[in-house]
Amino acid sequence: MSLLMRLMARRRWLLAGAGVASAGAAGLGLIPFIAIWLLAVQLMSGAPERDRLLAIVGLVAGGLAARWLLLGLSAALSHVAAFDIIHHLRLEVAGHLARVPLGALRRRSSGEIRRILQDDIERLEMLLAHMLPELIGALTTTLAGAVVLLVVDWRLGLAALAPIPLALLAQVLLWRRAAGGVGTYQTSLDRMNAAVIDFLRALPAIRAFGLNRVAESRLRVATADYSASVAEFSRHAVPGWMAYLVLLSSSLLLLLPVGAHLLAGGVLDGPTFILCLVLGMGLCQPLARASTVGSSFKVVANGLERVQAVLDTPPLPEGPREAPPPSFSVSFRDVWFSHGEQPALAGLDVTFPANRHTVIVGRSGSGKTTLAHLAARHLVPDRGTVCLGDIDMAEFSSPALGRWVACVFQDVFLFRDSVLENIRLGRPEVSRQAVVEAARIAQLDDFIEGLPEGYDTQLSERGRNLSGGQRQRLSIARALAGAAPVVILDEATAFADPTTERAFHQALTQLGRERTVITIAHRLATVRHADHVVVLEAGRVAGAGSHAELLHGCPAYGRLWAAHDSAERMTRHDLS
Repeated sequence: MSLLMRLMARRRWLLAGAGVASAGAAGLGLIPFIAIWLLAVQLMSGAPERDRLLAIVGLVAGGLAARWLLLGLSAALSHVAAFDIIHHLRLEVAGHLARVPLGALRRRSSGEIRRILQDDIERLEMLLAHMLPELIGALTTTLAGAVVLLVVDWRLGLAALAPIPLALLAQVLLWRRAAGGVGTYQTSLDRMNAAVIDFLRALPAIRAFGLNRVAESRLRVATADYSASVAEFSRHAVPGWMAYLVLLSSSLLLLLPVGAHLLAGGVLDGPTFILCLVLGMGLCQPLARASTVGSSFKVVANGLERVQAVLDTPPLPEGPREAPPPSFSVSFRDVWFSHGEQPALAGLDVTFPANRHTVIVGRSGSGKTTLAHLAARHLVPDRGTVCLGDIDMAEFSSPALGRWVACVFQDVFLFRDSVLENIRLGRPEVSRQAVVEAARIAQLDDFIEGLPEGYDTQLSERGRNLSGGQRQRLSIARALAGAAPVVILDEATAFADPTTERAFHQALTQLGRERTVITIAHRLATVRHADHVVVLEAGRVAGAGSHAELLHGCPAYGRLWAAHDSAERMTRHDLS
């Protein structure tokens, strides 16, 4: 609720105006009922006056015109407020996610984050632009109608209002039984949506490995859970809901006998009886609409709780420093980091010298990718410090680190834009010449020049009109184009052929004369070209030096190279 109140305070005057306009429209909605009473008085008088009849018609026409004008004003004000709040909240959540450590992000699926950014926030439009004005209008209609009834005849007013306390009691009992079911329903719906998204994304692997039955069974379980939650919620909610609606519709059962008794006794005249009857029959109906607002509000509230949970995720700690460090070496000092109970890095001490190309090698699970994410400040160490030029990275601001450290990881994302803009990536200071030079280093320039419009060729969404290797090299060019002093590449040439990979690493070695280049190598064929090689084993440095030095002085590297050499010989034997 605190989040909702904070958001509403942002556009409180617009929302207040929408509420006042909705209340005014609801009040004007009583004019037709009053007009029916006035018409009845004229018709039962035996000599209706033409001028008075025309005045009544004019009153109805003017009242309805004013009512629709106020409804339009309420809708306009509430929608402007709602869309502004949604826009602001989406930017706030997206900005916060950009500052959250990757480890915290990975605890949420991409489908869950998409639902929070799109569905949960979008539901605010339903609440602010529709539900709140409708609730104010419904309550105003009931309150104004009750006042008119009690003023005209207090006995008939009480008869019309008598079902409301019973209906509200039924509503309270309904929510006591069904309130927990709303959360269960929403959770099962989210799980089913996530299962559908995962199923669609995994279709290629499902078909390749013949896992149709396994995948379908998971989807079937999620769908069955959703169906069960709907059935359970309905079992608790429907009886109370039906009782609520029946009670709200039962005012006629009291109005007719009470009104007939008063009419027969001469206490009440015919036109007044008609007015009370018409008003009383419609008095409770707005409350039925108001109750639907309550059930919908629970769904919106659950979504806002998920949004608040994202905003409550602690961001990466950062300092105010914008000035560059004395050098752009990267140092790990007694760094520990765990993804769970098992440490990925255990007391790591290593320095990546400035203006050199360092390659990190090690078996799968040795901590290479974790090291890369820590060096890029995407993760925060559990213990120890990661330094840039002997200064703790936590002292620098995130924008400053973003200018100095460029990264390429295994997941590549490309936008529906030109090749040039995908490499430039919203950095207008990056010249076309710098983009071309970065593409040359990434071994991509010949391919781009061969495209129909060269660097101005449009890419499809996520770069689907490129191969995996082309997408990966384009992301490398993106990292190199900004002239960041530190470049981190994790498995950057996984999709490249051996010739392209060799040429690329040779270019990186040349680039290492000007920048700090850190490469995670999963294949050892190109390690010979690196200035420096660091061997990781079980989250620690097992050796460091040149290829030749490690081959003779580091057993861990010797085992890696022997396994690589054996695989190469087997491949050559198979090809021959």
